Amino acid sequence: MVKRNIAYFATICLIVTAAVIFVMCEKKSVQHKVQHVPSSSQAAQDLLPLTLLDYKKNGIYLEIGCSDPEKINNTFILEKYFNWTGISIDIDPKFKDIWNQKRSNPIVIADALEYDYSILPCDDDSIIDYLTLDIDEKYVDVLNRIPFDKYKFRVITIEHDAYRYGNIYRDGEREFLKRHGYQLLCGDVRNFEDWWVHPDVIDKNNHVYKLLNTLSLPSW
Repeated sequence: MVKRNIAYFATICLIVTAAVIFVMCEKKSVQHKVQHVPSSSQAAQDLLPLTLLDYKKNGIYLEIGCSDPEKINNTFILEKYFNWTGISIDIDPKFKDIWNQKRSNPIVIADALEYDYSILPCDDDSIIDYLTLDIDEKYVDVLNRIPFDKYKFRVITIEHDAYRYGNIYRDGEREFLKRHGYQLLCGDVRNFEDWWVHPDVIDKNNHVYKLLNTLSLPSW
C-alpha cells in the first residue's frame, strides 16, 4: 500500500510538472490561470484531460455517475474554468437541486443502463473530449450501451474497483476498450480505475502524453 501511494503521488507530480513546463514554454498566456485551478476529483482525474488536451477551452464531456456537482467530481473544473459543456448522468435524484444551483451544464437523472446514448454532445467529427464513468458493478454493461462505433473519446477515466472486486470487471473493461482501439495510458490508478486515450484523436506530441507513454507505468 505504501509503495502504491508513493507511485501514485510521484506520477501526479510528474503530470503536474510536465504540465507546468508545457505551460511555461508554450502557453504563457494561460499560465496564471492554470496555476490557480484546484482539482476537484478523487485522484486528479480532471487534470488528465486538461493536460493531455493542452488546457482546451470549450471541450465536451460525457459523465456517467456524477453524484455531487463539485465535491469529488471529474467535470466541475472543466466547466467552471474552461467552459466545457456536456451531460452528467446519475440515478440518484437527491443531487438534482444542488446540481442546478451550482452547475450550468445539465444533470440527467436516469438509470445509466436505460439511457439513450444514440445522441450525445460532440464535435463535427463525432468526437467527445472526455468520458468519465463511475457506476459500481455495471461498468462493462454501460460500455456496451454506448455506441463506440459512432463516437470516439479522446480521454477516458473509468473505475473498475479492483481493490474490491479483483479482475471481475477490470478484465471486461480492458478487453472492450482495447477492441475499440483505445490505449491504456495509466492502469490501476490507486487500484480502482484505468486511464485511457484513443491514439487516433489524441495529440501524440503532447508533452504529458509522451511522458506517460514513455514511462509505461506499472499498476499503482
